[in-house]
Amino acid sequence: MILANLYDGHVQPLIQIRGARVLVANMLTARILHACLYTSMLCVCLTSACHSPPPKENSALIRIEILGFPDCPNTPEFGQRVQTAANEVGGFVLIAVDQQTLPANDVRRGFPAPTALVHGRDLFGLPVPTLPTLSCRTYAGGLPSVNEIAAKLRAVRTP
Repeated sequence: MILANLYDGHVQPLIQIRGARVLVANMLTARILHACLYTSMLCVCLTSACHSPPPKENSALIRIEILGFPDCPNTPEFGQRVQTAANEVGGFVLIAVDQQTLPANDVRRGFPAPTALVHGRDLFGLPVPTLPTLSCRTYAGGLPSVNEIAAKLRAVRTP
């Protein structure tokens, strides 16, 4: 699809789609048509991406679940640190889990946010909670550094 120059006031407004030229009545019509074509092209691109099958998960990759919820302010920074550490170590795939969307009886709701789970266990050793209630987590000394997270991930890779 080629959208030709629609805004030259000295020539008849023209839209070209795959070589076919379409003359429109005036500049307003040309701009509306241009917007519609662009929007429909964008929708097709987005829709096809949304309906494409998910990539096949490599069984060699270890899954890290980043547990959090929007009201917990440390979750985004923690997730970035875990992602950086996982990229550094290699062999991991991150899955962001919004704890508020989990079923009420899902034990993962009980881990304080943010938490990184590998094989269902907290990367920093918290026991599995008994009550699935949402709460925020504070780490002694602040959020773990990328190096601290990477060391924990290396330990998971080589038990």
